[in-house]
Amino acid sequence: MPDKLTPLTPKQQEEFNNRRESKAVVQTRCEQCGAWWETNKRNSLFTEKFMCKCGNLMEFKVPPLETTGLIKPDNSDILAVTNSDLKLDTGMSTQEAIQRAAQWWQRVGAAEMRTQQKRQAKPVGGADNGAGAAFADADSTSNNFLPSNIIHGLPWDSLNKREKLSIVKIWHHFYIRKPDLLGEDASAQHKLQDRNTIH
Repeated sequence: MPDKLTPLTPKQQEEFNNRRESKAVVQTRCEQCGAWWETNKRNSLFTEKFMCKCGNLMEFKVPPLETTGLIKPDNSDILAVTNSDLKLDTGMSTQEAIQRAAQWWQRVGAAEMRTQQKRQAKPVGGADNGAGAAFADADSTSNNFLPSNIIHGLPWDSLNKREKLSIVKIWHHFYIRKPDLLGEDASAQHKLQDRNTIH
């Protein structure tokens, strides 16, 4: 700890009010709605770009991790590169994972998201177990506005890079990693909270 504490300059204080950084993460505040977002650092400098929940475009540089040794990249790092020569932890190539996840999304995932939105909008209760209104609306003037191309079940090419990465990671975990390690026993039941213990 320093011998003498010194106050922040106005410039430092302004930066601290909008961006905070540790050795592992960068926290960034949305200028429009004030929401804070946390981004994990990676092995190298990269640009984070996504839509805030208020619809504001967030784009900023994330510095690399400070490390004295090599860090094995995780699936997020590998998929972000989208290099077909790289392999995920199951041995599947990134190119194959992205292609198969995109096909699954076009065939099953997007349709399921749209079906769930329609079901939610049906009257409360009943055979469809409706909620009376959809929980997410694409209309920015709605109180239920949610700017998520995944939630609205848009086609693969309409998703941004962050959304595509999320789908590939989830698809890879539940369709490749779990069946590969646990076997394809249809009677086996696994709880969602077990997902972190299944590699």
